[in-house]
Amino acid sequence: MSLFMDEMEPGRASFPLCEVALHLQEPNIVFVPTLNPQDSEGFCHLIDILLNDIMQMSLLVVRVAKHSSEPNYKVILMP
Repeated sequence: MSLFMDEMEPGRASFPLCEVALHLQEPNIVFVPTLNPQDSEGFCHLIDILLNDIMQMSLLVVRVAKHSSEPNYKVILMP
């Protein structure tokens, strides 16, 4: 409950999880990190890795529900 209270506190400065900046590199304007999905160092790749890590954590969470035969949440999160 304290997490919700902390997040909803008026005047609380919150910072973004990720940031992409638009830079002028004459004669071009570029995003840093790049938004090119094929770039292995780009923003899309970073988000993909982050989401994959979160999904892999579902293997570590043991099911509490007695009616389910699945040992963890992988089946629900990764169809």
